[in-house]
Amino acid sequence: LIELKELDIVRGVSITVGEPFYDVDRLNRIISMVFEILGYNTELSINTNGIGLKYLDKIKELEHVDTIHVSRHYDDAINRKLFGIDVPTSEEFRAAVNSLDYNDIFVINCMLMKDYIGSVEEVHRFLDYAITLRVPKVSFITGAPVNPFIANQVVTFDEVLRNDDASLLFTRGYKDYKYCRCHDGIYVSPDGQLIEFYGRQTDVSTCEYARGLVLGSDGHIRSGFAGEILR
Repeated sequence: LIELKELDIVRGVSITVGEPFYDVDRLNRIISMVFEILGYNTELSINTNGIGLKYLDKIKELEHVDTIHVSRHYDDAINRKLFGIDVPTSEEFRAAVNSLDYNDIFVINCMLMKDYIGSVEEVHRFLDYAITLRVPKVSFITGAPVNPFIANQVVTFDEVLRNDDASLLFTRGYKDYKYCRCHDGIYVSPDGQLIEFYGRQTDVSTCEYARGLVLGSDGHIRSGFAGEILR
């Protein structure tokens, strides 16, 4: 982090994969280290399968964390089956959101898959569900086809977030060469409530340049999750 600070090339830090909240003390040390070295202007996000929601009051610098991404399905039974552990229910999720004055910190991550959330109707159902939780934004992610299972399940975000959908207002989009693209927008529910969304698609697991450096559990720094070992 000190070397990266000296190079002045870091805009944000994402703490992810596997579950950061399994060791809250270590998570707090990492958060403090990031802010101490890179400063409070650094965007910091944390990814969780949901178990982190019951530990929010133990995060010492939560007010400086930009985003907590919570991955889940809208159906509690399916969600627990997918994760294989006792992840929070929707009611527990709603209670965690309501416990904070700044609930705009939350984003629900939805991995698009043919057998789960893979149609326009399912996306609408997911967005309506997120509104009931008072979560301000949903992220719909197209999986990179890194193995046969994901390749068979792939749903591109523009298949289900369609330009001809009158309930969607698209605001801005980005494209990073042939590797990655995304599109932001706003959804209006049948009863007139609003929620932000974005779709993201990464077509390959690595590319010829690095937009993100990944420090893995093996101690190596890579140019992406499956990229070249840099250190």
